[in-house]
Amino acid sequence: MAWLPDMPEDLDAEKSLLATLAAPGMLAADGGWSEAHRALLACKAEYFVHPAHRALFEALSALFADGREVTSIALKAVLDAKKKLAAVGGIAGIIEILSAEEVQNPADLVTRLSALHKRRRLAVLGGRLTADAVDASHTADEVISGHAAEITKLAMEGAAPDIRFDGEDLPKINAGEPLADGGASGRKLAHFGLPAFDRAIRAAAGDLVIVTAKPGAGKSALLVQMRCVTARQGTPSLFVSLEMRPGTLKERTRAWLTSEAASPYEHSPYSPGAIDALNSPEYGLLSYWYHHSGAPWPKVEAVIRDSARLHGAKVVFLDYLQLIQKPALDKSATEASKAAAIAGSVKKLAEELGICIVAPCQLTKDTRSGEPDPSGMRDTSAWEDYADAIVTLWAKDAKTADGAGCEAEKAMYAAAPKVRTGPSGWRREVSFNGALSRFYEIERTASSRAPITY
Repeated sequence: MAWLPDMPEDLDAEKSLLATLAAPGMLAADGGWSEAHRALLACKAEYFVHPAHRALFEALSALFADGREVTSIALKAVLDAKKKLAAVGGIAGIIEILSAEEVQNPADLVTRLSALHKRRRLAVLGGRLTADAVDASHTADEVISGHAAEITKLAMEGAAPDIRFDGEDLPKINAGEPLADGGASGRKLAHFGLPAFDRAIRAAAGDLVIVTAKPGAGKSALLVQMRCVTARQGTPSLFVSLEMRPGTLKERTRAWLTSEAASPYEHSPYSPGAIDALNSPEYGLLSYWYHHSGAPWPKVEAVIRDSARLHGAKVVFLDYLQLIQKPALDKSATEASKAAAIAGSVKKLAEELGICIVAPCQLTKDTRSGEPDPSGMRDTSAWEDYADAIVTLWAKDAKTADGAGCEAEKAMYAAAPKVRTGPSGWRREVSFNGALSRFYEIERTASSRAPITY
């Protein structure tokens, strides 16, 4: 990469930051939570270009982690133990670096050094992008997908830790005000249409909810029900379909909204009651995007961003996760690491846009009969780690496990093995009508099953 220009750097800023952090009392354990503490935790050794500055920052961080006072002598001892004292220039080098001008707000220097570090990484990434773009062994989509994931990861780095104090709630408590802000961060966005699940699972802004089951058990049907119930609450949504064709999605949605199977209307007009149901306000809050045979995450992400920005979508139903194409460029990356990168990106997008993402995750077909274990999910650890809630579906009778689209109702179980913000490990018996894409929760104290009205 000899063609690259000189890499951006600011050695004076590096020295000023070190001098400020090492100033007497700045990082004292009994000095309260100061801007210096925040700056130290937000900074990374790789932000420093000069090897001596990087070594000195690592020594300073080690002293802070051990709760020891930061002095030139203490820094010399740490550097000597790590055999890096010579690289700094001995005690004279330490004193020379720490004599630089101190600043009032060290966090500003961290922000600058972080930005310069990103520019250096972008320059290197640009060189690799150019090399991959002219390499005939890679398709254009592979190059875009592979490098878009790296750029997205880079964009999310470098944020200072937002450490807060419990006592900040006292003014509201003393004034008798509710603690919830009433905004998107606390408001429920996605609705299941199953009372127990709606009570226990928050499904609010920033949440990732995973629905997992064997193939054919009704994962997509539950998403159809959720998009309809969510729309009835006045919340716009986007259904990203990487498998179900638009015609099928529309038929299932119309069947749920009208409580009439869609098949009779393929060759005949809708009934007056069905027409009235489809002219309801919620029908105008439903949108979808279809891409056959899956799609790379950068393309899916762009669609979600546009929907949130232009149409106000607050819930995204992503059907389904394993059909998101993994980056193909990094030959050394494992399938698990690629899945983890996508899982992290999905969760971070939900947090950034303030939306709730609900997505099915396929269970392997050889999962034992009975209640499925979330560990049977493909790319298990990645999605389990990032999910705020996991919902599992399975047939009560193993003989009727397949054929979720059939018209006969069947008894099923729905469980919540993981709920980050509420009780977990419980289950409910439900009845599933595949023709209407409807799930009904069966009350444990009632002998009959009545449709739930929202």
